[in-house]
Order: sequence, then C-alpha cells, then structure tokens
Amino acid sequence: ALGLAARSREYAGRTERLLDEVTEMFSSADPYAPSPKTTTVAEAVDRATDRFLKEQSSDPQFQARMLVNLAEMQRRSESHERMLALLQRAGELADAGGGDDPQLRSRIALGQIDALFQLGRYDEAIAALDQSAVRFIGADRVLAARIRGDVLSEQGHLDAALQILREVSADMSELPVLERAEVLNSLAIVYSRQRNFAAELASYREAEALLDPALQKHQPALLRLRGNAASALASLGHPAEAADLFVALNTEVVAKLGRDHPMAAKVAANTAVMLQGVERWEDAWLATHDFDMALVLREEPIWRAQLLTIVAGSALYTGRAEQALSLIAEGTEVAVATLGSGSPRLAYYAEQLAWTLFEVGEVELALAAAKASYALSGGQRSVAGPRSRVSRTWTARSWVHGASGLGLRSYPLPVAGTKDGAGAGSGARCGAYRLCTHRTRQIRGHGPAG
Repeated sequence: ALGLAARSREYAGRTERLLDEVTEMFSSADPYAPSPKTTTVAEAVDRATDRFLKEQSSDPQFQARMLVNLAEMQRRSESHERMLALLQRAGELADAGGGDDPQLRSRIALGQIDALFQLGRYDEAIAALDQSAVRFIGADRVLAARIRGDVLSEQGHLDAALQILREVSADMSELPVLERAEVLNSLAIVYSRQRNFAAELASYREAEALLDPALQKHQPALLRLRGNAASALASLGHPAEAADLFVALNTEVVAKLGRDHPMAAKVAANTAVMLQGVERWEDAWLATHDFDMALVLREEPIWRAQLLTIVAGSALYTGRAEQALSLIAEGTEVAVATLGSGSPRLAYYAEQLAWTLFEVGEVELALAAAKASYALSGGQRSVAGPRSRVSRTWTARSWVHGASGLGLRSYPLPVAGTKDGAGAGSGARCGAYRLCTHRTRQIRGHGPAG
C-alpha cells in the first residue's frame, strides 16, 4: 500500500509537470496558427475547456489544477470569459476536494481577479481583491497589488494608481522577469495618463531591457512594449517617426500572431491613430477597416470602445459619415457601460462624440456632448474649440438637451470627473473640423503568469 501511494504521488507530480510544460509550449505559440491537421491551438484549447468544465473527476484537486492550466492557455489567447469560467470551476473543485493547498487557492483567486479586470468588470475586481487578500501567497501578493493599481488607473484614479505601482516596482525581487516588465508597463501607462511622457518612455525602455528577444515566450511582451514606446515617442513630438514604427509593428504582429489574434486589433487601432496624427487618413482607414466590428474585442470592452471610436475618426475623414456616426455611438455606449456613468475617462469619448456630431451638422447634440466632456474632465478637457465654434452658430437654447443625469438624448454620456489617458495620436491637427484629441491606448499584458 505504501508503495502504491508513493507511485501515485510520483505519477501525480509527473502529470502536473507535464501539464505545466504543455501550457508553456502552447502559451508561447501562435494560438491561432493551424496545426498540421488544420486544428488551431485555440480550437484545441477550447475543446479541452468544454470537456473539463463538464467532466466529473474522482480527484477534484487534480482536475482543479488541470483547469488552472487550461485557464492559463485561455489567458494567453486573450479569451477572458472562458478563463474566468475555468477558474471559477477550479475554485469550486478546490473547495469540494477538501485539500489544503494555499498556493493553488492563491493562484485561482488571483487569476479570477485578473480575468475580471481584463473583462472591464472593475468594481467586481476591486471587491474580489478586498475579499481575497488573505489568500495571496508570496509573489501573488505583489501581483494582486499591481492589478489593483491597474484597476485604479483604468478608472481614472491616477494618483492612487501611481502610488501603488511605484511601491510594487520597488518590491519586485520575487517576480519572474515577465511580470517585472508588466509592472513597469503598468507604471508607464499611468505616467502617460498624467502626461509625463518622458517618464513613460523611460519606463517602457526599462521594461524592454529586462526581456530577451531570443526567447519566444518574451515576444508578445516585447511587441506590446515597442508599440507603447512608439506612442510615447509621438507624445514627445515625433509623430511621423512613431507612425512609421507602428506601420512596421502592425505588419510584424500580423505575421507572428495572425490577423485574428486580439493583439492584432489593438496594434492596428494604435497604427490608425498614428496615421491620423500625420493626416494619412486613407491609410488609417485601411489599417482597421477589415475587422468585423460586430465581433472584434468583445471580451475586452474598453478596448472595443476605443477601437470603435478610432475607426469612427478614420471613417469621418474619408467621407464615410454614416459609418462614423454608427461607430462613435456604439463606442460611446460600450464605454459608458464599462466605465460607469461617473467615470472621468468618459470625457475622452464625449469629446470625440462632440467633434463627430459637429462635423455631420448635428450642432445641438454636439454642443451638449462638448459640455459633457468639459464637465467630466473637471474643466481640464480641451473642448474650447468645439464649444466656441458651435456657440457661434447656435443660440443658448442649444443647451436644452443638457448632459446631466444619464446624459445626452440618444447618446448616454453622463457628467463628472477628469481627463482620459487613453486614445489616439499626438500630432492630430486641431484646425476646423478635426478630431484632434485622440491618443494611442497602451497595450497591457495578460496578467499573472501561471
């Protein structure tokens, strides 16, 4: 019996190591690349996910570990809904199995919170962080703090986010190198939103120096950092150079990850922003027009809102006004639903909506959107252009639609807050009839490594 128990433990350990190795192998590969039998890695992972979510096991602890490894694969494929479902089931199994594995429970709790964050469910992520704090072990405590900083950054609470992320960046000794780079990437995003572009660029370059271009598993992080650094370069007054860097990066991402990978849509969106910034309007439209706008980035709603808004700008200035209105309206609705009615980051979307409405002759609604943007930004958003221009062509009765409570009639943009830090290209012209406030949206990583 003792020999059998020893062999069982050895088998379980060997199986877990195998699962870890398979996870690593698939995670660093293109999840959408076809196999020799024409089944993509993503499809294989989805099939395994369906099977293990339904399967009943005589060993709940083993099945929980299997689900955690599958969740890691879904995370790398940026399938965050499925990732969350796997981790929720893993948590149930870990509880039902009666085992006492604090590290497994810590890993499950952290993964669930990361999935909630990636899905834009920020209030739920904060609540889960507060409830699960005692479960986190070792490096997971540091990673949990980083996610808290990321959530605060996305919600527009930049000073609080900066304080947390600076503390995390000073305590990274327990973190793997990829996670250290991700902390620095998060810190740089806050610097960008505070318009400290020199610090932003320095943080990206510090993160990039940690990674090895020869390692396949470092490639996605390096691609993100290169794109984000190009955005910072544009903010520092080099938009033409940044546009060329993004065009090259866009080509490289498609070649390495495929057009269907979520990162391809994100890099394409930022490429369009940079091309708008140097007035290459048709090139900007071509960078993104072939995505299925009904489906793209469904699992990352704030990114989806951003992409729709950026494509609306390209559509507007290439003579596609009807498409522009449809895209900007949907992008605004997604942003409000994700960020919440009081978020200061809605100022960006209100401003883009104001410019678009003004361009198509909806002067009264444009004025209301400009008013909403100004109020949301606490008077910091630069909407003087559209407001004064509209004011010269409309009377005081234009304010009748207002922008209070749940917001504009037909366009739900509520009031309160400060400036947004994401968006599209520095250098966009701000003369008459221009969407001049886009900035690129920096690309985050995929949360804690399994």
